[in-house]
Amino acid sequence: MTVMFSLPQRLASVRLMLTTTPELPASLPALVAAGARMVAVVDSDPPAEDFDQLLSGWRGQLPAGQVLIGSCERFSARADFLHQVCWDGPGEKPEFTLLGRTCDTRLAVDAALADPAVDYLCVGPAAQLDLVAYAAQVCSKVWFAAGGVNHENLADVLAAGAQRVCVNRAITLAADPVAATRELCDAVRAAARA
Repeated sequence: MTVMFSLPQRLASVRLMLTTTPELPASLPALVAAGARMVAVVDSDPPAEDFDQLLSGWRGQLPAGQVLIGSCERFSARADFLHQVCWDGPGEKPEFTLLGRTCDTRLAVDAALADPAVDYLCVGPAAQLDLVAYAAQVCSKVWFAAGGVNHENLADVLAAGAQRVCVNRAITLAADPVAATRELCDAVRAAARA
């Protein structure tokens, strides 16, 4: 019997979020198996129907419930989540969809935590370790360290308190994106268990 978890339950289990263009750096099943359990499409400007088909095609490659698929700044009825990168007011949460927000200051973190529509935060850039540490201290919601997380700075980001990361170039530009995903995710999982 297959147990279906709610979107918030699935979000809570994610350790690595991948942001990518529609041209995935490797097959989606391989990236998910390596640990990318949340995938957001960025830099995408196809017609709405094509965008919906893209997300449906990705979802069709995997058994139900294996990965959260969504987009940055562009709502799709096929998306599990909508991520707000540029924010200028309270969130409007589409029904049955998670809402995330990028936070690059302490004030932005505080505002996202106070907004009942926001389900998760991406906090960064990761080089601002004091901001990452602040999020680790105050966040009562799921949050990801984001903005330049890579193999070189991951240990510092985790030491600052992050237990989830949002990654782009460290995977999409890697010689072996699947291996890079696995290495990053394994390190994050180990830190979360410690």
